[in-house]
Amino acid sequence: TMVMPTIQCGVSDMPVVGLGTWQSDPGVVGTAVEHALNNNYKHIDCAMVYCNEEEVGAAFNKVFSAGKVKREEVFVTSKLWCTNQRPDKVGPACAKTLSDLQLDYLDLYLIHWPMHLHPEHEKGLFPLDDEGKAIPDPSNPSFAAVWAEMEKLVDEGKCKNIGLSNFNIEQKSLLDNDVVKGIAEAHSVTPGQVLIRYQVDKGNAVIPKSVTPSRIVENLAVTGFSLTAEEVDKLSDISKDFPAPGYRTCGVKHFGGHVNYPFKSEL
Repeated sequence: TMVMPTIQCGVSDMPVVGLGTWQSDPGVVGTAVEHALNNNYKHIDCAMVYCNEEEVGAAFNKVFSAGKVKREEVFVTSKLWCTNQRPDKVGPACAKTLSDLQLDYLDLYLIHWPMHLHPEHEKGLFPLDDEGKAIPDPSNPSFAAVWAEMEKLVDEGKCKNIGLSNFNIEQKSLLDNDVVKGIAEAHSVTPGQVLIRYQVDKGNAVIPKSVTPSRIVENLAVTGFSLTAEEVDKLSDISKDFPAPGYRTCGVKHFGGHVNYPFKSEL
């Protein structure tokens, strides 16, 4: 049986490879989650703003009800979206996520981005003005007040751990890199597996996203090899070939004018 390494996440052990559900289309994300859980995935990454938590929840219910996989064996993450970053909206937002996911608790609940956005704007989850700039929450809530409400969720048993997310980078453009392909050939694995193993060997958790059954299984099969220190260094050096701001693929630059935008140096 494959044993997936874990890293300490607060009071929990978080498997270092999980399934991402961002940009997974309705009608396929549930099947992807079901396939992942039935093929030894123990970490599923979700978020309200992905607009698919109901379908993910149906998959959770189906798999957990079947009894092969137990809820307590799976590390589930979700995230508080920017339009819910008011103290009085934190609890209801978490409750909605738990309802949609058909869960009693989350293993990790993250503030998705360190930016509060207008919570009742007609443009919904991405409130932008006529110039395309983010519309912040006019009440300008403090992060300390929002965090205090997150802590209450832990006290109430609704979340085991809480944290902050600035979003992970994706490295899809690296799949055709000659260094990556050379290392993949040396280990008889795919370039994607090399990039996932690189994060594992660096001590990071990584959330590859796929709805393709064969690739879901492939992405988890990274425990059978390790990269040498020289290979890790070669992969780390690849970033030097990328002009600023590097290879971030999700910078939500239309929020760049927000006072709390975390990547101003990259604009």
